[in-house]
Amino acid sequence: MAVLDPGWIVLLALVVGASKIEWTGDSWNPIVGCSICTTGCSRCYAMWHALRLSGKPGSPYRGTVEKVKGLPVWTGVVNWNSDAKRYAMRHLRPNPARPHRIFVCSMSDLFHPEALRQGMTLWVYREMARHPGHHYQILTKRPELALEFYREHPEFSCLPGVWLGVSVEHQDTAWRIDTLRAIPAEVRFVSFEPLLGPIAGVNLAGIDWAIYGGESANRVERARPMRPEWVRGVRDLCAALGVAQFFKQWGHWYSRRNGLDGKGGGDQAVIDGRRWDEYPVAPADARREMDRLRAALASATPPSRASARTSCPRRTAPAASAPTNGPVTYGRVFPPSSVTIRRAPTTRPSPRL
Repeated sequence: MAVLDPGWIVLLALVVGASKIEWTGDSWNPIVGCSICTTGCSRCYAMWHALRLSGKPGSPYRGTVEKVKGLPVWTGVVNWNSDAKRYAMRHLRPNPARPHRIFVCSMSDLFHPEALRQGMTLWVYREMARHPGHHYQILTKRPELALEFYREHPEFSCLPGVWLGVSVEHQDTAWRIDTLRAIPAEVRFVSFEPLLGPIAGVNLAGIDWAIYGGESANRVERARPMRPEWVRGVRDLCAALGVAQFFKQWGHWYSRRNGLDGKGGGDQAVIDGRRWDEYPVAPADARREMDRLRAALASATPPSRASARTSCPRRTAPAASAPTNGPVTYGRVFPPSSVTIRRAPTTRPSPRL
């Protein structure tokens, strides 16, 4: 029996399949390649994957990375991944009771200028519209370009199942949240990962979900710090506003100094004795649950008054300290063109920061 080269096993896994990222289920990469945007990109895991796979014959990662001082750096080239494009979503059957969570473009940025110019972004959105029933998780560092895309294609406003998020690594990039708030997505989320500084006074109004965690680097000793007080700051902010939150990992820097294994994820991702692994409730999921409850009530036999008095449990108020999810917002209105959106800085940092 032929033995498949390990590099190709990784490549096939990156086409569409189970992901090791804790907050998602599968990954789908119809396009690959990116460019460094801010300091949060400088140790991106995807650059190392692309470097390893770029040498394979016929690999879509060819030309997407180059070595600078021995380290991989995005070149700005964005390519189609023909295998993932052919696969699309038609082979992944939707499960209404438990939709698949699919991280779209984990090896690129769907709103990269090259992806927009080549029509890649539009193709991906059309595929997501053709195959509903999943939760498509899209994460970008370019929300200003995402807003322009939505204005040019209003047919994708609040597309069911599309979760749109932005990466915010420190206070200087918190403006991305304001831009995200202006985009009509069914679920909006923020990834504070890698968390490279304190997040103070950030406005999470209109945000449904927050992910946060420390940096995991290909070379462990190069991981940048994440302080416990920064983590508690994000946790407390989410709890106070009722935003669902997911603490992914402590990261290599903290783990090495506190006796944790690897990047300090999984059962080790505990803050003051508690794990935070919540997910938002999408409007479509809420409607399905309400339909299920209505059907169950309609088919149930009404109990007698005597049995109702004895079988109903006494209601107790929830503990004041227990955070609850905020109300789900329906029918988000697309913002007028007069909304002023801050753009990303034109200058780019050095690839190695």
